Amino acid sequence: MQLTLNGAIHPIDFELIQPIQAIISSLLEHCDIPYGTTPFDHDLYQECVEEATRRGYPVENIGKCLTGGVVLASTAYQHITDIRVRVFVALITSYAIYLDDMANDREVSTTGIDLFNERFMRCSPQEDSVLDAFAELLRETPKHFQRITSNIIVTSILNAVTAFLLEQETEGMTLSRVAHNFPTFCRIMSGAADSYALFAFPPDLAVKHYIQSLPEMTVFVNNMNDILSFYKEELSGESVNRVSLLATCQGTSKYHVLSQLADATVDAHQNILKIIESNEAALNAYKNFSSGFVYFHTTLKRYKLSDLGLQHLAKTTVSTPALPTMQYSS
Repeated sequence: MQLTLNGAIHPIDFELIQPIQAIISSLLEHCDIPYGTTPFDHDLYQECVEEATRRGYPVENIGKCLTGGVVLASTAYQHITDIRVRVFVALITSYAIYLDDMANDREVSTTGIDLFNERFMRCSPQEDSVLDAFAELLRETPKHFQRITSNIIVTSILNAVTAFLLEQETEGMTLSRVAHNFPTFCRIMSGAADSYALFAFPPDLAVKHYIQSLPEMTVFVNNMNDILSFYKEELSGESVNRVSLLATCQGTSKYHVLSQLADATVDAHQNILKIIESNEAALNAYKNFSSGFVYFHTTLKRYKLSDLGLQHLAKTTVSTPALPTMQYSS
């Protein structure tokens, strides 16, 4: 039997699919998150294009990155009523994706990334107009969030930039079998999970109502992303990821590590619900975020999760229209 993936024909690898399917199915069931996809938010996309154009940002340079930012903002953060915040999240994510693509492109100079944080702190011009736009947006974080929240968001994103440098400096490094926490340390730095967790709460909600849940939310964000990315990474033969590194450290299989991460994700999810249960606004925000974060992955075709036959977990599955080609105003 063969399977069509993004227009190409691939043989179905049931030995790969079945254990991943079982782990993800169990994870979603225990988190009470039904499988589903979300329609692309063309209105938010246009809002982002117009806002970036109004600011003079090089919209044409971020291409598909903007689509990814819009999908995240319209799934994980659809419950945030202030459209300006959703546009901010979509744009900041788009430029973060751009940095990630730049860091992984061997044919592109990474000098701009190497010096980004230093130039950001000095308010100096960045290497190119896209990085300038990213820096400007990052400085505007306090306009959308309270002081403590804003500070954590900015430092989290700057740490993600540092993680690109760390990956370059440690390329080819032999991983010690007793460095059990190093893969997770790298993942925490690179994932900017603090930021994406804090984006989930209404900006005017007092920090005291949700801040105790932040450590657990970073576990949820990082683990859920690692688990839902694992299938596509295995298909592409990627081995430098947290699951693979943990398997090496522990001397065990990737599936065992994946199962461990799933168990930890369920524990974190349940703890979060208990921590914030006394505040209805925080609780509703997290419930919307946790399901929306899953739908970000199930909606984007790049994760190939439709291959895994998870549709039986759906209460309602909404078909997703084709994502747009890049359009911008001159």
